[in-house]
Amino acid sequence: MNQNPQPPKNDGLGVFSVFSAFLGIFSIICGFIPVVCFVALGAAVLAIIGGIVGRMKNYNPASVKIATIGLVLGIVGLVFSLLGIVCTVVCAAVCAAA
Repeated sequence: MNQNPQPPKNDGLGVFSVFSAFLGIFSIICGFIPVVCFVALGAAVLAIIGGIVGRMKNYNPASVKIATIGLVLGIVGLVFSLLGIVCTVVCAAVCAAA
């Protein structure tokens, strides 16, 4: 019997980690594009969720680092997306009033 079970060994990068980093970069790039900022908001939320899951499920230090990067990029992308949505709504209101 094994008294001290070891966590499962994971040699590769986690899918959630890479997914989170990719969506974080996407949400930052598309955050200020007027119509795409709504899609970027969803991508930022998914990047944050993927970063959290990637940090919890992986034991590989490189994968945890990429998940942390994806989490931070998702938070920054969320802020950019919200700013883009506010700018879009204000611009639409100004154009409608004119």
